[in-house]
Amino acid sequence: MLKVDRENPSNQILERVSSVVKSGGVVVLPTETVYGLVGDVSSAPVLERIFELKRRGADKPISIFVNREVLIKLFPKGLPQVSRKLADRFWPGPLTLIIPYEGRDFQHLTSGSRKIGLRFSASRLIQGVLEKVKTPLSATSANLSGEKRPYPFEKILQTFSSRVDLIVKAEERQREKASTVLEVEAEGVRIIREGAVPTKEITDFLLEG
Repeated sequence: MLKVDRENPSNQILERVSSVVKSGGVVVLPTETVYGLVGDVSSAPVLERIFELKRRGADKPISIFVNREVLIKLFPKGLPQVSRKLADRFWPGPLTLIIPYEGRDFQHLTSGSRKIGLRFSASRLIQGVLEKVKTPLSATSANLSGEKRPYPFEKILQTFSSRVDLIVKAEERQREKASTVLEVEAEGVRIIREGAVPTKEITDFLLEG
């Protein structure tokens, strides 16, 4: 297990985590919200392993961490209008946008739904790893599917310490909320999960025009 300053992760930590991810490993990492199971999900076998770790049905897609470079790979023509507006206002930050995805290279991330969940994290650790690996990373919480979220760190250790390739611990903070999840559809925006970004803040922003 490694320890990290989440506000100022050292290059040594970033290199170690990136090396594990590039080799097909899965890492428990702190984010600006809860701890996540992070791996290179451009690789279908890594994605399958994360589903197995979480005991999650393959028909339930997980979200991914992105940066600008990864977004361009996914959406070379840019995000759809409403999604772009939300991204400009709330990214980087704890907002996950589920939007239609018609590309071919990453369809395995949609679990057949032809929709993809995107999160542009404000975490310097996550962004530092993304910059080094240059590929989408899984953005799913470090817990078993269907169980209460978030796990305390002690339970994360009990559940995953022998099953993942690396665990990185940050300083304790007050109880964190998971990201807010929005699905952006042609008919409008649907709130899937309220989290760190209050629903009212989002609806007020959209109503402003």
